[in-house]
Amino acid sequence: PSEPQAAPVAIAAGVVFPLTGRLHLTATKNGAPAEDYRAAQAAGQETGWKSLTALSDSQVLAVTSDNRLVRVEYRASLRPQLAEISVTQSMHTIDVAPTAANGMLLAATADGKLVLMQSSSLEVLAEAELGGVPARSPFVSGDHVFVDVGRRELRTYVIENGLTPSGVWPLEGQTLV
Repeated sequence: PSEPQAAPVAIAAGVVFPLTGRLHLTATKNGAPAEDYRAAQAAGQETGWKSLTALSDSQVLAVTSDNRLVRVEYRASLRPQLAEISVTQSMHTIDVAPTAANGMLLAATADGKLVLMQSSSLEVLAEAELGGVPARSPFVSGDHVFVDVGRRELRTYVIENGLTPSGVWPLEGQTLV
């Protein structure tokens, strides 16, 4: 058995693990095994996974090693399986897991941007400059987003007609808990 390539996530049917070239769902609630999602492979290469984010009780967003955003959904009908919904090439490099909240997806990118997307379509709704590389995934509380930028500052944004900057606080090497 292969080792998970990123942290697994839980959905209503079980836990999804990112294994080399596939996404694997643990046994479903009724004990029936689910068919794995197998990523399309380039000649001689296997897809690697950077992160997984649960979008809902049945959907997961996987970020691949080549920055594709793959949405899969657990489907129990006919045969239990993880089925592909969409594959979208990201315009940015995403190294930390995106955060899903309130029907939105927030991705802090390696080129120093915070990207707000509609989680159901991955349509980009807004972008904001972070002024550095994110150290961790964004945190969301209500309509506020918190981003640890390089462990040197905490930037906050309000999700209101896009991403409105609302504050910057020095972290002095500390991290958020």
